[in-house]
Amino acid sequence: MKYLSVIDINNKNNSHTIAIDLLQKHAAGRLFRILEVGCSAGYLGAYLKSLGHAVVGVEMDPISAKEASECLDAV
Repeated sequence: MKYLSVIDINNKNNSHTIAIDLLQKHAAGRLFRILEVGCSAGYLGAYLKSLGHAVVGVEMDPISAKEASECLDAV
């Protein structure tokens, strides 16, 4: 099953926003190397990369993995 979402950091009642806010709080200005398991097409990882983090994804669906490979550091 392919799952695609839009990252809206203004929506605080969303699992992606909660994860991003938690990561940014604990990052305290540092950049992380992130492993995203079940990265789908890479939309969350792409957002995290826009913040400067390095992101490697793991995805079972070959079509989604190909899409994710276009925006993440590795899949």
